Amino acid sequence: MKKLIALFVLFSFVAVFADNPHFTHLIELMDVAISSPADGDVLTFDSASSKWVNKPSSRPVHLSFINHVGSMDSTVLFTPPSDGEYMVSVYFEDISRLGQAQCTTLSWTDDVRFQSDGGQCAQAPFFASTTTRMLHVKAATPISISVTDFSSSTPQTFSMYATVEQL
Repeated sequence: MKKLIALFVLFSFVAVFADNPHFTHLIELMDVAISSPADGDVLTFDSASSKWVNKPSSRPVHLSFINHVGSMDSTVLFTPPSDGEYMVSVYFEDISRLGQAQCTTLSWTDDVRFQSDGGQCAQAPFFASTTTRMLHVKAATPISISVTDFSSSTPQTFSMYATVEQL
């Protein structure tokens, strides 16, 4: 019986590390064409080539900035993989409850040049605000956001939630 168990373990080991037909890399499949894979890519069936190809996901991107103190320098929210229309929604909450004025500024590049929305400012007293913007954005150019805190002496502590989706 011990010999039988030893042979089973040996053959199992060989099967795992040998040319096992059940152990395959995605690129080895005949109906898959992968080119320049990137984080977040999904496989989509291309009927013209009858192959599965990698493409950027069209799902919304969600970002959270929790308990940030004071102003926030320009921060990339998303870099679009293709030209197109994008919707950016931002919910801003004053956690410190100071109720001071603050401005959120979106920046992006369209077909013509670099753009900025000039800042959406909430005047004191406020504790929460929501902004939604529709943007035309060039591929490979980031959509960024910055926050300017106008607190008089104590910097605000805020949380901000952003969603970017291609329309």
